[in-house]
Amino acid sequence: MAKERATIAVYGRECQLETYEVLVAPYSSISWVPGPPVGITYPHAVVGGVSDAGETLFIGRVLHNGTWVVGKIHGTHGVCYIPSKGNVFGYKDFEILVQNHYDSVDISSVSECD
Repeated sequence: MAKERATIAVYGRECQLETYEVLVAPYSSISWVPGPPVGITYPHAVVGGVSDAGETLFIGRVLHNGTWVVGKIHGTHGVCYIPSKGNVFGYKDFEILVQNHYDSVDISSVSECD
């Protein structure tokens, strides 16, 4: 039986992980909205992790070759990075995952990145 893996973008390349976490939330508690300008994040954006430099990363998605692909948003870059076929692509036109019901998903209230 094949093992399930998560594919992520790290240091400009696509990596696969055998250990990962999956966000589980009622569909009505989250929404995809157009990405904000560089350096600005929505107060109720869903946090996806932290970079090696300590920057909060948010969950984003882009339309890549006709398919929605989930990736990470670096607020200071104003880019959503996605993995695809061994490479990493950065998109300035992306959507960000936000929380609708403030008690359903653990979020950060960062409003501006340094």
